[in-house]
Amino acid sequence: MKRTIKHITLLVAALFTLAGNAFAQSNNELFSQANEQYKQGNFEQSSTLYNQILANGYESATLYYNLGNAEFRLGNLGGAILNYERAHRLDPSDNDIQANLEFARSKTTDNVNEIPQFFLASWANSIIGLFSTNGWAVLCIVLMVVVCALWAMFFLVGSFNGKKATFFSALALTAFLAVAFVNLCVSNNRANSHNEFIVMMPAITVKTSPESDATDKFLLHEGTKVTVDETINDWSKIKLADGNTGWTENTNIEKI
Repeated sequence: MKRTIKHITLLVAALFTLAGNAFAQSNNELFSQANEQYKQGNFEQSSTLYNQILANGYESATLYYNLGNAEFRLGNLGGAILNYERAHRLDPSDNDIQANLEFARSKTTDNVNEIPQFFLASWANSIIGLFSTNGWAVLCIVLMVVVCALWAMFFLVGSFNGKKATFFSALALTAFLAVAFVNLCVSNNRANSHNEFIVMMPAITVKTSPESDATDKFLLHEGTKVTVDETINDWSKIKLADGNTGWTENTNIEKI
């Protein structure tokens, strides 16, 4: 009986492994096909294939970046900025993603002046943006291993100078590990619980209240980034970087 259960368990594990490999291979083939279609100038077909990979449940900074390029070539500014933003969230240190995002933003109609950040907040954001969430996680693991090794050496080393050197080294790296862990938590929180959206329609009229017959407040165009403070039925209260607020229908915007 035990051997039978063991065989069944091994069979199920093998089937899951084969299914996972086939799934990964399928996505890799789609990605290669999409890239080839892009090279040939078939941007609509490449966009369709990239979206198919996303529908399969796979995502990466490269995938969103390539999809953003295809959308930009198709003239879909909102779709391009949306996917560049998604790529930037997964890998904020990638210069190509940053450059294409800034270029696409320069093509938007709305000139929204962002409220200047306090220099400490700007400095902290710059540090957090040095690595992706995965990058911070890897750094934390590496630092944790090194710190544990240093503390072990502290208790094993017999000389006073050796203990002094390992103690202060371990103390400094422990503090660095704490900072890296905080950055990891903030980066992960931003990646998973953000409320930023992109205007996807060519032009939308923002209202003073969540009603179609409410007074018009201002006009926004495709590609503009907004944050959502509140949602009521089919309406969202949006806020611009300059502090202006208003209401728009949910179908006009898409979450990054």
